[in-house]
Parts: sequence; C-alpha cells; structure tokens
Amino acid sequence: MIPFFVMVIGLIEYGWYFYVAQNTSGAASTVTRKLAVGDCWASGAAQTYAKKQSAQIQTTTVSPGSMPAVGTSFTVTVTANAKIM
Repeated sequence: MIPFFVMVIGLIEYGWYFYVAQNTSGAASTVTRKLAVGDCWASGAAQTYAKKQSAQIQTTTVSPGSMPAVGTSFTVTVTANAKIM
C-alpha cells in the first residue's frame, strides 16, 4: 500500500505543478496580447491583470518598461509559486 500512496501523492504533485504552469503560461499570453494592443502599459497594470488570471503568480516583468514604438518587440516574464498552500 505504501508504494501506491507514494505514487498517488506524486501524481497529485505533478498535476498541481502542470496546472500552475498552464495557468502561468496562459496569463503571460493574455498579458502579452493586452500589451500588444496598448491596454496594460499603465504602472502595475500588467501585474494586476496577470494576478487576476492566476492566484499563484508572484511577479510580472515587462521589458522595456514603457510602450515601445510600433513594430518593436517587447518581453513579458511571469513567475509563479507552485507550492501547494
């Protein structure tokens, strides 16, 4: 029985990690889309919108920090905490 319970707990942990990874990826994609059309460039707006997408998100970094010129690329980095509460 012990190996069975270890496997079940491992599956639950992996499932939680996968869930958080998918939510974080989705939040990053959504924030990137909103930034691309100019909706989230206000101070802290990207972080606020990302946190609405997933409660596990800790930080959102946008580089450059201000709206770039049309056709210029930008980078969005979203980090999350995958620890089970």
